[in-house]
Amino acid sequence: MSAYKIIEVFLVESYFKSYFNHSDADKAIETKIAVRNEKTALHLVVVVELQLTFKEADKLILETKVQMMGIFEPSDWNDPLLEDFANINAPAIIYPFVREHIASLTTKAKTPYILPPFNFVELAKNRKNN
Repeated sequence: MSAYKIIEVFLVESYFKSYFNHSDADKAIETKIAVRNEKTALHLVVVVELQLTFKEADKLILETKVQMMGIFEPSDWNDPLLEDFANINAPAIIYPFVREHIASLTTKAKTPYILPPFNFVELAKNRKNN
């Protein structure tokens, strides 16, 4: 069984805009998430990108986009589970950092929101099928 060392996880991009003229009415919340990865000579690089929008009656209230990057070092580049790690485990390791950043941004904008857990297994299956 191969091991994976986490070298670092860091913020790559953060965009945020809040439109102040909104009420406390129910909001339509839309989340889009994307994962991409690449192998370099020494590392596996995985980026989790999340876009979040709040709408109220088709009017944009809040929008944000966050990219976090994780750099990992596999002990065995020939591990048959390397692709699963890159598409499921590594994004699941990075995602809590994305959640914390979104929670902090939305709280400061007086629209606190904590992202729910995300199923990266399902996302990987959908990417594989498409």
